[in-house]
Amino acid sequence: MAVPSWWESALKSALSQGDVVQKIPFCGVTAPATFLRWLTLRGGRPGWEEVPAPVLRPSDQRKYFLANGDILPGLVISHDCDLDKQRANGKVLLAPIASIQTLEPAMRSTVLDQKHLALLPLPLVPGLGDSYADLRSITPVPRELVLDSERVVSMNPSGVDRLYAQLFKFTMRREP
Repeated sequence: MAVPSWWESALKSALSQGDVVQKIPFCGVTAPATFLRWLTLRGGRPGWEEVPAPVLRPSDQRKYFLANGDILPGLVISHDCDLDKQRANGKVLLAPIASIQTLEPAMRSTVLDQKHLALLPLPLVPGLGDSYADLRSITPVPRELVLDSERVVSMNPSGVDRLYAQLFKFTMRREP
């Protein structure tokens, strides 16, 4: 299926919905959940210990779990209005991007024909080629981490409209 380009010829001036950014850590909690406690190891080295239940770390008032993941490009899902707000501890919602070639041929065709609710095709992403974003794995990422990442490309209005349609179909299971 021929798809018109969804990409701007130049990056937008500021981080925007539909931007593709590089080297974002995407992760998920392991199953079964493995709880961790911060401690000092022999020789004064810092480390983590597995524990049977969640433990609050006094220095930051958080509980820690073992996770696994990968460093991947990401598609900015957060709306421009949210991105413009300079909040302390702000988050940006991102969907991980992978090469379309990582999918089995039948699934690849389904995604490229825009018939998979959770996988948004991203044709001809500059520097990445034909790719897809996995909306099942949308992740909040600290704003400063995203701002420190290399921005690859910005979506044009047609691409953003396609993103809106896919997000609506994915979350509501209805046509927009």
